[in-house]
Amino acid sequence: MAIRPYRKNCSDPTFKASGRIAMRLYIIIFLPKLQKIFPNLVNFFHFMRCIYKSSINKIYNIWRNSMARKLRVQLPELTYHITSRCIEWRGMLQEDYVKAVFVEILRKAKEKYHFKLIGYCIMDNHIHLVIHTVEDGAPISRIVQYIKARFAEMYNKITGRTGPFWNERYKDSIVQFARNGFHYLLWLLWYLAYNPVRKRMCGSPLQHRYSSIVAYLEEDADVGVPIDHHEYFIKLGKTFAERAKKFMQYEEAYRKRYSLVVEWV
Repeated sequence: MAIRPYRKNCSDPTFKASGRIAMRLYIIIFLPKLQKIFPNLVNFFHFMRCIYKSSINKIYNIWRNSMARKLRVQLPELTYHITSRCIEWRGMLQEDYVKAVFVEILRKAKEKYHFKLIGYCIMDNHIHLVIHTVEDGAPISRIVQYIKARFAEMYNKITGRTGPFWNERYKDSIVQFARNGFHYLLWLLWYLAYNPVRKRMCGSPLQHRYSSIVAYLEEDADVGVPIDHHEYFIKLGKTFAERAKKFMQYEEAYRKRYSLVVEWV
């Protein structure tokens, strides 16, 4: 895309037409006369004009590439909701053994980088992670980079394929930056839990094996990787039973909001 800064209103059709006419008059009438009188000057003018346009285009491309990616906020003691999709939205995570490999990578990443895993949900074509970074731990970008790169390497090795696995950079939102982070986090956990229900993968959040919602309803639940209860969940009550009971109220509000009918099994 070429930038022409000498055009002040490029969207005006009249201005575009007058610009074309002026350029044609310049090429047909004035350029031959200038070449006869000042041949070297005209050649120098065209040379400088080409350099100018090329430099403007390069500067614009650098600016566009830098502005296309938003800056990451990477600070300790923040809770991130991470989402990342498979290449071309393919269902490359559909098989159970593939989801199990991802859970294992997630467990190894937790041991390696010492972050708090608040929740997760593995879908057929994308993933959801809720990660809380700690003071002496790694930044969120390094954590997610390790998880995605390691899993893509393992998946290609198991399936014998080549090429990228993930579609794009991961997307993130920070719980503490929400209008009401306390309610947003508890709502977010139910959003992850109901994702398979909305996609008709199961009839109930508890039926989806590769989700962490059970860890918030059963105290000794095993969801494949240790789950760290967020401080907002802990504030719901003094005992786990009291917290789980109040946490279920957010599930009821979530179902009413989205008019979901589910079967609890």
